[in-house]
Amino acid sequence: MSEPLEMNPEGATLTVDRPQVRHQKPWNVIILNDDHHSMAFVVAVIQKVARCDLDRATRIMIEAHTQGRAIIFTGCLEQAELKQEQVFSFREGEMGALGCVLEQAV
Repeated sequence: MSEPLEMNPEGATLTVDRPQVRHQKPWNVIILNDDHHSMAFVVAVIQKVARCDLDRATRIMIEAHTQGRAIIFTGCLEQAELKQEQVFSFREGEMGALGCVLEQAV
């Protein structure tokens, strides 16, 4: 059970200082344009890693294809590193993993 707040002599409630929390900037997980893997494979990887539907994954894939890169996830560094490792874990035949980089969000 929590203790009641103390009252100062004038009857006003005292405030409790809370420790300051430093918020770190989020990180982006970015897939790079890939001319070696099939579009269906890239879409499937995006769906699995970003946990999004087919339409959103397709739009992300097209953005990466036309712009050279696309953000598939934004979050704390630990989550971003996990998502990047997940991207790297998928293979299509003998080809290597999709290109994927981390960048601190602005």
